[in-house]
Amino acid sequence: MDPHRVHMRLVSPPPAEEDTLRHDRDDGTDRDPRSATDHPAGSGRTPPLDGSPDWRARRRRARAAGATAVAVDLVAVVVALALAEAFELGPVAAAVALVGVVATARPLTAATLGHLRRDGHLRELALVVGDGPSAERVTERLRQHPELGLDVVGLVADRATDPVVVDLRAGRPLVTWLGATDDVLDVARDRGATTALVCPDRLDPEELDALVHRLTRHGLRVEVLTGVSGVGRWRSGVQTVGGLGTLTVEPAPRHTWREPLKRAIDVVVSAVALVLTAPVVAAAMVAVRVDSGPGTLFRQVRVGRDGTTFTLLKLRTMVPDAEARLAELTAHNEAAGPMFKMRDDPRVTRVGRVLRATSVDELPQLWNVLRGDMSLVGPRPALPREAAQWDDGLRERLRVRPGITGPWQVEGRFTASLDDYERLDVDYVDNWTLTGDLRLLARTLPAVLGRRGAV
Repeated sequence: MDPHRVHMRLVSPPPAEEDTLRHDRDDGTDRDPRSATDHPAGSGRTPPLDGSPDWRARRRRARAAGATAVAVDLVAVVVALALAEAFELGPVAAAVALVGVVATARPLTAATLGHLRRDGHLRELALVVGDGPSAERVTERLRQHPELGLDVVGLVADRATDPVVVDLRAGRPLVTWLGATDDVLDVARDRGATTALVCPDRLDPEELDALVHRLTRHGLRVEVLTGVSGVGRWRSGVQTVGGLGTLTVEPAPRHTWREPLKRAIDVVVSAVALVLTAPVVAAAMVAVRVDSGPGTLFRQVRVGRDGTTFTLLKLRTMVPDAEARLAELTAHNEAAGPMFKMRDDPRVTRVGRVLRATSVDELPQLWNVLRGDMSLVGPRPALPREAAQWDDGLRERLRVRPGITGPWQVEGRFTASLDDYERLDVDYVDNWTLTGDLRLLARTLPAVLGRRGAV
């Protein structure tokens, strides 16, 4: 089995788990939510979930997040119109200002909401309904991304009659099995869940249809996993064919007007950034020379768009003979596949660790962007030895220029595995938009300052 694939297995819970599954009743006695004795499943007497004050409060907090995003968009429109009037802009300039303000406001709003959710605010409780590969993936993904605002409180599935827990990966927190599918409404009420993540791997169409309607009738928001990943929202939508629900996925666009506009933005921003960051780069070069001798710039061949190679520029963060010493360290590689990553790489210098943690070592790549070798945002620039081992899926990333930053920088950095890189890079290539690039740029600075995954 692939060691990087999340797997699911059922194991017996620790003795203390029984206590965590019990809730105090108003009369002072305890009741196990799995027993559902107050409202037996299938009896038709299960009350609507929205009768609980706690449930209503959670729903209000969740809706507040969406309302905030809409309010920010409206404020951005008002600001853009005010700017257009104040500076007496023409129709075209006013339209550009409107798009620019809204495009800037949205990633800032998303970043703010994500920060609040990571701090425990504006969160919802969710039940995973059903088991199989979909349940594995969604539970693990939500644990990796707290900014999505969903906390999985447990699993409801027709697996066993005894209490069990689901072990997603060694060292990971455990997700509790809370009951059979017929008990889902009782479990949702007792646990305060407002969202049901339905995994239809082992459900036939009739069972799935009945389950979704049953959940929504009792006030739960339902999200059905389709098994399709790597598709942006702007390329997908729910349609009906003869009354049957379908997921429509549009093909990834090629050679559109967005590409020359992205290139123009790269040229302007990189030229300005080269001037503004020149003092920082100069000071860093002096520090590198004082710390480890001459040769402050590091040049390395990387694979660019359409498989062409180019020379990538970075500030040197390792000892001068780092490449020659690579062979003796391959046994300590902490990354999967052709990548080499080592958290405590002995070749990294003292100054180099600071430059890497702050990403100052990557500032010379602005010259690569200005030359057209790279873009500000794009897939991770790969080494030729890495590209030589790519399968057809990973080669899709060669359709665009590699970037100084990208989803691998924001979400992965050092901690991403080869599977993560493949998913992040190919997802970006298939779904990139200019507003998406702005969001990634807005998220890059917090990721760097937080030193998430830095080495």
